[in-house]
Amino acid sequence: MCIQDQVVHSFLSPRVTNAFRYGSGSLSTTTLAAGDSLFLDLFAENVSDSPANEVVEIYLLPISLVGGPRRSLVYSSEIHLAPRSTELLKICIDARQLSYERHGGRTILAGLYQLSVYGAGHALDSGAVLSFLITGQLRLR
Repeated sequence: MCIQDQVVHSFLSPRVTNAFRYGSGSLSTTTLAAGDSLFLDLFAENVSDSPANEVVEIYLLPISLVGGPRRSLVYSSEIHLAPRSTELLKICIDARQLSYERHGGRTILAGLYQLSVYGAGHALDSGAVLSFLITGQLRLR
């Protein structure tokens, strides 16, 4: 369940899209027990002189999972920002979003993962990246 937790891991790797820059974000933890939710605080800034819309997309990349998907979309939301303004996005990645279809059911697998942040329509290799570890394995109902 997504209930806000303490932020303990920070990154400063901003990325600029046509009008938006992402950076100064943080994860609630870098070690997550299978079944727990993960929280991300992320600043989005409209760096243009005009109001702008952006679709924020966050992808899960299973670094240590062999034979699984290369990435999966775990969050997508449209934001609108006034010119030269910044907004703090508080994002919850639910445990189910961290699971994979396996042997007829959903399973959260232990291993190293990354969350990559992008604006819609931008290259999938140019975004901010946050790493974390899932410990344990859990089959979801």
